[in-house]
Amino acid sequence: MFDINSANKRYFTIKIGGIVLDVEPPTKKVLNKVIELTQSKGPEVVDGLFKSLEMILNKNKSGYTVPDSVIDDLDMDQVSLILTEYFKWISETKNSPN
Repeated sequence: MFDINSANKRYFTIKIGGIVLDVEPPTKKVLNKVIELTQSKGPEVVDGLFKSLEMILNKNKSGYTVPDSVIDDLDMDQVSLILTEYFKWISETKNSPN
């Protein structure tokens, strides 16, 4: 019998300032919300990207809630880089035989 609880979890480790997080892969619900937020139009695009990042970072192994001030202090280049690397990690993890 295959027991899903025995599957090895993989984490995306990220350091922001003095905070180190082991971010979990997204659930379907989180992934759909992130995609919805990142497809916003007009001024909502920026808010959508930051909200997406907040959702991703707060779904971490330790259950740590990243303070709004940390998210708000990131610039667009940092947000874009984090999201790019996170989705690259998801793709690589999905395609990994282990």
